[in-house]
Parts: sequence; C-alpha cells; structure tokens
Amino acid sequence: LTHRTDYKLWVGEIGWSSPKAAALATKAGECKDFSTLETFSKFYSNFLNWDISLPVSNGHRGPDHVFYFTLRDATNFGNQEHFGLISTCNDLACKIKTPDYIEPEVLKKYGWLNVVFAGIGVIVIASTLVCVLCKQIIHKQGLRRLATETDSDSYSDSSQ
Repeated sequence: LTHRTDYKLWVGEIGWSSPKAAALATKAGECKDFSTLETFSKFYSNFLNWDISLPVSNGHRGPDHVFYFTLRDATNFGNQEHFGLISTCNDLACKIKTPDYIEPEVLKKYGWLNVVFAGIGVIVIASTLVCVLCKQIIHKQGLRRLATETDSDSYSDSSQ
C-alpha cells in the first residue's frame, strides 16, 4: 500500500453480525446460516486464534494490531447492527456462551453499580465545568481590576 515496510499496519472493524444486520441486503443475507449465533461464534473464535505474525516476504509483512468490532450492538445511521459480543449496555453476559452457562448472581446483585458510576461521572463532569467557569470569572475580574488600577494610575499621573 505504501511501499514501506517500517509503517505500522493496524486492521480495524473485523466482525460478524448475529442476528442479521438490518442493512444486509445482499445475497449473503438470504443465506439462513450467514447470521446465526453459531456462525458468529465460529468467526469470533477464529479471530481469537488468528496468528497475525507473518514473515516478511517480498517487502510485505503482516499487521501489527487487529481490532475486533465491536463490544456491543449499535445503531449505525438508523440501522440496527448486531456485531457486538454483548447485545446491550444492560446485558451482563456475552452472546457467545455454552448452553449450560449460568450468569453469576454477583453480576445481577450489583447491577445498580452502573447507576452509581454514571452518577459519579455526572458529578465529576459538573464539578469540572463549575471549576472552569469559576476560573474564567476570577480571571475576568482580575483583568477588570488590573484595568481599573491602570486607569486610576494613569489619571493620577496626568493630574500632577
């Protein structure tokens, strides 16, 4: 691509959708197995087992980093996509799990922590904004005071 072997190559947005993404309007979307949880799981397993190390060959080498897309399902330009390992922010378990998986009670028991952390985040952001505004007000008052003192010094100098 760049004809240089010393550049870093990062590969992003590697993923698979399950269930079928709303925007998938190709022949692949007609295949009943294309967007199954089984296909999604197999794709993710293969992603985790992918050996990205390649020997340099003819000046080409493998990627330095590869990123999975994405942690949670999302809406993209009004279309619901299901590339996430977790369906929603409120889900405590991954989509990929064994049939006998039982969600730990501790996850259910402490689900209220999300609300607490969100509240702390709001408080931190609000406090930061108040500090910034106070600093700006103090700075402006200092400039006014300096301007007033400078004007009064100029006036007293001219009156002599």
